[in-house]
Parts: sequence; C-alpha cells; structure tokens
Amino acid sequence: MKGVIKKLGRSDRPYYEAADVQELLGVGKSTAYRLIRSVRTSSIKAGVLTAEYPIGKIPKKLFNSQFMIE
Repeated sequence: MKGVIKKLGRSDRPYYEAADVQELLGVGKSTAYRLIRSVRTSSIKAGVLTAEYPIGKIPKKLFNSQFMIE
C-alpha cells in the first residue's frame, strides 16, 4: 500500500499518555493526569520541556527519570 502511514503502538511512541501512566503506576485516571500535569509543569519551568509539548502527554525518558522507572 502506497502512502499509508504506520500507526504507532504504545511501545513505539516516544511519550506516555494517561492510560500508560495508569498501567505503569497502578493509579486511577485522574491521578495519572495529575502526575503528567505536575511533571510537565515543573519541566517547563526548569526549561527541560517546551510549553508547546502536547497537553496530556509526557516524554517517556523524562517521566521514567522522575519516577525511577527502568
């Protein structure tokens, strides 16, 4: 198929969404969003992440380092 873009699976994406955080940490949806928002906000203030990064998503490397995953 020409011109078809491959849809990325969870493991292929460079970021986590709330469902991923729920699964990783065993928390509820609202807690997952709160954690993403907290890490995102502090990272923007520290200059590690730009404000243009999509809301509700967090880079895997950044999240993993904050929560000592892997």
